[in-house]
Formats: sequence, structure tokens, C-alpha cells
Amino acid sequence: MGWLFGKKKVPKVPLPEGHLVDDRALRFPSSPTSRERVIEPEKVKEAVGIGSKPMMKEESIFPTAAPAPMPKPKMSKMPPMPRPMVSRRPVPEPMMERSPMESMSMEGPLFVKVDVYQRVLGEIDQVKEDLQQLGHLSRELEASGFNNEDNFTKLKRSVKNMHDKLLSMDKVLFKSQGD
Repeated sequence: MGWLFGKKKVPKVPLPEGHLVDDRALRFPSSPTSRERVIEPEKVKEAVGIGSKPMMKEESIFPTAAPAPMPKPKMSKMPPMPRPMVSRRPVPEPMMERSPMESMSMEGPLFVKVDVYQRVLGEIDQVKEDLQQLGHLSRELEASGFNNEDNFTKLKRSVKNMHDKLLSMDKVLFKSQGD
């Protein structure tokens, strides 16, 4: 029966003693609150406009004429949000679409001005560069995604390792304390 009601263990380190608290510290201030800080219901109704005008009839609730249009709310100007630094090329203006029937019905050679042709070639080069840049960014994202998985696996492994070490330390400490 000694294992159930054994001798109380006395802590080896003395517990700190608490300090006494003054009774006045736990009370509300005795000075009454100022009337300016207390919002009375009458003041709220007066500010909102309810109850300040007596109602004549129930019919006066419904307007007989159309209400005046509400003014548009004024939006305060906020500083513009910072945007990510992305180099944007000017977007070419959309050209008028022609139906396929029109192009087929035209007989003979199609002439294009040299400057328009050069501009189209330049835009094609820009599109190629943009596609290459997007491909490069896509590869970097994929690589970083795999890298994050590797880092997460390493983190899990190190946490498990620390957990095992803490368990072994607990066993050693409590084994020596129990003896």
C-alpha cells in the first residue's frame, strides 16, 4: 500500500513567495465618470434624426414625389499602391479583323509598307523574347518548388531527430530521478 500513498516529494528548489496586493488596486476609481463621456440615448436619437420631428400621419412616411438624387460619395485620394517591377512593352493597337472571305476574294499581290513590315517583325521578336523569358521563369519556379520539397523533407528529418534525442534525454533524466 506504500506505492499509492507514498511520502510527499519536497521540491529541491524553494518556490518564490508572492507579494501582497493592495485592496485599493483591485477597485474601480471612486470618481464618477464625466457626463461628457457618457452617451445618452436621447443624444444618439437627436444626432441620427429619429424622434426629433413628430410624425403627423402614417401617410407622411411615404414620399409623394420622387426623391432627389443622392450626391456621389467623394473618395479620398489614397497614394497609389506599389506595383511589382515588371518590364512591360507597349501593347500594339488591335488591327481591324478581316473576314476570311475578303482575303480570299482579293486577287493579285498583297503589298505591305516597309515600315509596317519592320514593325511586325519587331513585334514578333518581342513575342519570342517574352516567351523565352516566361519559359525561363517557369523552369525557375519548378526548380524552386522541388527545392522547397527537399527543404521540407530535411526539416521533417531534423525535427524527428531532435524529438528522438529529447525522448532519450527524458528517459535518462527521469530514470536517474526515480532511483
